[in-house]
Amino acid sequence: MREPGLALGLHAVLVGYVLYVVAVGADFMPFFRFFVPAFPIAALLSALALRALPFPERAAGAIFVVLLALHAAAGLSTEEPYRAFVAHRTTLVGRRVGEWLATRLAPDATIAVNTAGAVPYFSRLPAIDMLGLTDAQIARRPIYIVSEGWAGHRRGWGEYVLRRRPSAILWYNSAGLAEPHYLSDHELADNPLFRFFYALRVETLPPEPGSSPDAPIRRFLGFPFGTSPTGESAIPDLGLRLELRDGLVPWTTFREGPIQVSRFELDRRDLDLWEEAMRLRGDLPRFVDVAAARFADEAADHGADPEARREVEALCLEARIALEEGDVARSKSILAAAAARNGAARSPLVPHYVANVAVESGELFAAVAAQKEALRLDPESRLYRDNLVRLLSVPYAVFHRRPGHSRGRRSKTDLRRRRGALP
Repeated sequence: MREPGLALGLHAVLVGYVLYVVAVGADFMPFFRFFVPAFPIAALLSALALRALPFPERAAGAIFVVLLALHAAAGLSTEEPYRAFVAHRTTLVGRRVGEWLATRLAPDATIAVNTAGAVPYFSRLPAIDMLGLTDAQIARRPIYIVSEGWAGHRRGWGEYVLRRRPSAILWYNSAGLAEPHYLSDHELADNPLFRFFYALRVETLPPEPGSSPDAPIRRFLGFPFGTSPTGESAIPDLGLRLELRDGLVPWTTFREGPIQVSRFELDRRDLDLWEEAMRLRGDLPRFVDVAAARFADEAADHGADPEARREVEALCLEARIALEEGDVARSKSILAAAAARNGAARSPLVPHYVANVAVESGELFAAVAAQKEALRLDPESRLYRDNLVRLLSVPYAVFHRRPGHSRGRRSKTDLRRRRGALP
């Protein structure tokens, strides 16, 4: 084949491949991973172009080497290195979380994840890939969300995931997140039965044994993860502590930190209500009445210590006063102490107050879990039933648009920055 014909054919393949990558969601991977297959074709076209120029072969070869060096330098001077660092760190965290889940769940327990790599591999647990890359049902569902530069992250199916009743669900990344990010996450967040049967659990894994918490892991010029007025920051779901230094040459130093795992666990105490929930899912008040009747049967077998109840309800009063004074942190601390003593007291007032404070703090899932526990302790309360129905049915976005509910929340832009999708 003549060189002009070869060049034309290579150009057609190169342009076609680039258009395909753009069409499926563009290249968001570190160091342009989706475009790597196109590099050899581009290199061959560059060589053919140099051969056509009136230069000696040695000069053409030198120019080619210089072009490759400039390409490598351009990659290292962009955001790609820290994006690659985040991807690598996500894998390391996935290993830790996977090994930890293996010690917490039964060997046949199913988990549901979005980052379906290291977590399933190291946990050795059956996993539902909520993005559908390894799940035919989700992959074939004819629905997706618009994704800015996130190829392979558009699909999901919260209802399908829920019906498979995984023992644990992790939103967003390897260590999970308490806020929805992908399509399955958002659909689950809005599903009343997910809220009823799953409870948010947040636990902290210490640094890995043998690691040196004070030793720097990496340093980057500038502030790729944003700034902080204190000069320090943390990314708990990546197990990182950040030290930010401003000046003539600003830089960010990363050190090992505790990993915060946020997962939604199936409440197995209520599994016998599952079929009834599926049958009555269109009539939420009726289902809550059925659940309350079941709770009443259970409550009949338990007695309460009157003295212990007086003590915890006195703490509830203190917490209420603190909340009315605007001291939410103190109110939470007092209620945590009351909850720790409530085993013998069995006072429904404790979880009811916990739910109220959680609502004020914008913590929907904590509010649902607490209000459900209050109803379990006092199944006859119409107030607790009505409150639970409201918390189960309020749209997630509506709840978090309420005034005062921005405290501690992170924007999607912040989350994408941390994954390296934005500059």
